[in-house]
Amino acid sequence: MIKEKIFITGISSSIMQQLIAIINTAKYEIIGLSRKPLPQNSENIKIIQADIANINLYEDHFKNCSIIIHAAAVTHSFNEKSYFDINYNITKKLVEKAKELNVTSFVYLSSNTANSDNGAYANSKKLAEKHLQKTLGNWQIFRISEIFGGPKNEGIEKLIQTVLKNQYTFYPKDIPSKFSPIYLNDVAKILHENIFVNLEKNNIISINGNERFTFKEILILIKKIKGRSLRIIGIPKSTMFFLMTLSSKIPFFIGIIPDQIKRLYGLKTYGNINDKYITLKLDEYIKQILNKN
Repeated sequence: MIKEKIFITGISSSIMQQLIAIINTAKYEIIGLSRKPLPQNSENIKIIQADIANINLYEDHFKNCSIIIHAAAVTHSFNEKSYFDINYNITKKLVEKAKELNVTSFVYLSSNTANSDNGAYANSKKLAEKHLQKTLGNWQIFRISEIFGGPKNEGIEKLIQTVLKNQYTFYPKDIPSKFSPIYLNDVAKILHENIFVNLEKNNIISINGNERFTFKEILILIKKIKGRSLRIIGIPKSTMFFLMTLSSKIPFFIGIIPDQIKRLYGLKTYGNINDKYITLKLDEYIKQILNKN
């Protein structure tokens, strides 16, 4: 039996690591691109160590490829140009190479903040989405929301860990869109279902939890589950944008990259996720963390 070939950029990410764990390697040969060395945890997974910008080092692997899953991206940078260099321009080149080599399907991992009004990162993702849609005839775009259960130094996960360790915390006020966090393993299962089972193409699919929280509501939830005192201090939107401007000019790190503040205050997209895919809710996850400590 000849296996179908899958090429994955950003294979070292937590989402891709969860996804490849459930891909049928008896049917698919997996080739992954990573900037850092990864263990060869399966004879069916080949790791190519290279920077995604050096397309000439890995483009030959696109030949006879059934699926490209493009997950690599710049997400946090003081240099806004890097968002467009990698998230947009490199994605354009990958899409065009996929078209040239007749790759069957191109899967793009985007963000639920993808919007031209939500800062450089969000705009770079939106531009990449548009180019993919107009260039290829067989594509899938997944707009993923905030994730918990992944790396401890990012997003919702970082917020949970910070609050559990401190007696007080600050939060940005007046954010227009609520968070819709979803468990990492559930994201992988939804991706697998849509890429390898449902096989629906030319769709933009939002992946998010079915609960909505304001920033303050998440803090109150953690406080309630924690069962200990927690002082919650709101920072006005005007102050947040002042800090954003100051940080981008100096620059200095205030616990968040300037562009992330634009993302934070931008409008998000949501999807209705079948409850069968939601195996762990945010409050259940927080309780699990507390029980381990």
